[in-house]
Amino acid sequence: MVLAGCSVRSGGARATRRILLPLAALPLLLAAGCGMGRFVQRGINFYHGGAFPLAMQEFRGVEPYELELNPKGLCRYLVYRGLTHQRLGEAQLAASYLGRARPVCSGGDPRWLDPAIAAEAFGGAAPGGPAPGPTPPPGGPAEPAPGPGPEEGPAPAPPTY
Repeated sequence: MVLAGCSVRSGGARATRRILLPLAALPLLLAAGCGMGRFVQRGINFYHGGAFPLAMQEFRGVEPYELELNPKGLCRYLVYRGLTHQRLGEAQLAASYLGRARPVCSGGDPRWLDPAIAAEAFGGAAPGGPAPGPTPPPGGPAEPAPGPGPEEGPAPAPPTY
């Protein structure tokens, strides 16, 4: 039977294969990291809920696929994983992840991170800005402690042996 120049018998099996093959590959693509953003978001939700061990569990699940994340997902993953390490008292790991996050996030859209989270992660500086240093107290740099005044007399001499 021929309809509009096509044979139903010869094209049916091929058309079915062309449709089913990509559908069969879809779960493999998702397992390979294409759907990792939802796990990053689950970790973020746990973080904001104060469930830091659960957030870390989600982030550790993403770790093998982190290089497959898009730039926004990678920025958010690195920042929130670093902040989660910080909340769990793991300062060295926190510094490592936040240090890796800075260049990734600086090349992206500032809307990827809530301003309060960016300030917490990067010390108030924009991700592309300089790393934060010690904050001077209000009113300028600290003055050295005054020495003994005239009313106190000279400092005692060190003992000699």
